[in-house]
Amino acid sequence: MLDFYCLGETAAVPLFVAMRRHADQAQVIKVYDRIIQDEPRHSSFGWLALAWMDDAWPEARGWLQAQFPSALARMAQQYYCDREYQPALASNELGWGMMSRLEYAHIFADSIIPLYARYLRHYDIDVHAVWDDYVQQHDRTAISGLQSE
Repeated sequence: MLDFYCLGETAAVPLFVAMRRHADQAQVIKVYDRIIQDEPRHSSFGWLALAWMDDAWPEARGWLQAQFPSALARMAQQYYCDREYQPALASNELGWGMMSRLEYAHIFADSIIPLYARYLRHYDIDVHAVWDDYVQQHDRTAISGLQSE
């Protein structure tokens, strides 16, 4: 639930918004519009379920605090990449809204990390500190300007 609904669905919203902005194919834009309407509901389900767990299960907060760093690392492995696609994206992929990996990394660091921080503050998780640790451990500072502030 943490990976898929809370983190994954929350990340999907700004990612799909950016992909829609880059898309130039009418059919694809319609699909993105539908996805952008739908994804917030999935994200809300995850955060509501997590709140219920926190109320119903005394160990939930400790579990969440222990699990979050590895869950964040799994998300970062997908979206915080410093190597571009090989081969480069084709024009039709760009028309569908695909972006460079560096663009995905910027969205992850600049938009998604602050969202996670807002949601997880209630659970006494310092998302920015966990993120900074991840960046340092994985020597990702080579991605210019991406370390969270």
